Amino acid sequence: MCPIKTNVNTVPAGSRSTTRPVGSLRRGLSLLELLLATAIMSLIALGVSAMAGTVRIAGEYAHSRSQAVQHGRVASNQIEQAVAHAKCCEAFPGCLAVDTYVSGVSYPDALVVWLPEGAAADPEAPRMNEMLLFTWHPNNPQVLVRIRNRSDSRNAPHASNLAQWRQEVASLRSSNAAERIEMTTLLFAAPAGTGSDRGAVRFQVRLLPSADEWTSYQAGSLAWEDLSWAQDIYSSRTGLRQIWCHFEMQLLVEDVPGEDSHVPFFGSAAIYTLLEK
Repeated sequence: MCPIKTNVNTVPAGSRSTTRPVGSLRRGLSLLELLLATAIMSLIALGVSAMAGTVRIAGEYAHSRSQAVQHGRVASNQIEQAVAHAKCCEAFPGCLAVDTYVSGVSYPDALVVWLPEGAAADPEAPRMNEMLLFTWHPNNPQVLVRIRNRSDSRNAPHASNLAQWRQEVASLRSSNAAERIEMTTLLFAAPAGTGSDRGAVRFQVRLLPSADEWTSYQAGSLAWEDLSWAQDIYSSRTGLRQIWCHFEMQLLVEDVPGEDSHVPFFGSAAIYTLLEK
């Protein structure tokens, strides 16, 4: 019989094989690979953390913006409704913007509205307890308030007497007997010329015909037909007068933590009354 020959790879004595059996697995990662994997995981963790922070800041900003919008709408609606339901007479045209001078600068940040809680005591002569004042709080200019003093039954000054009205507004604003109702606590406040802060709210009242035109007509220097009637509506005996109130307020919004900005809110309302020749 012929012997069966087999091929056997022999390894010289004293040498070590460096070949790896086919299909064998590595038992672990090298140090370099571990360092690279750790660095990649750290970068991923930092990215997720940054994304979470961005989402949180965006959520806070959206909440702050939504809150400011809600406050602005509520405050604007209260002012508009008060003006729309105001009483009018020749001595007082329903509402009056009263300014204050600080270092020679005018700040028209107070609005007086003739809004009795029931029937007016005298349709031709408003009383102070029938007046509603919109302005900022004297102790905290970031608070917009409406003020009424029900215990003051004096006759209100004529609308043309702005000097007296400035005194009345200052007295009503600081009166301990007056009722103050907060409308918003987000009013932006900025320093005036004296360094003290004032709430950023502005009022403007426009009359058609204007008070000067009506005075000129009563003095005989302006014809009835030449008055600036609202929508040019008038007859030989009566004419339509418009009392238009425009206001602006700036409310605080937190853009990012620790940094605030302010956004403006605008509103207006008008009332109409008849003037007799």
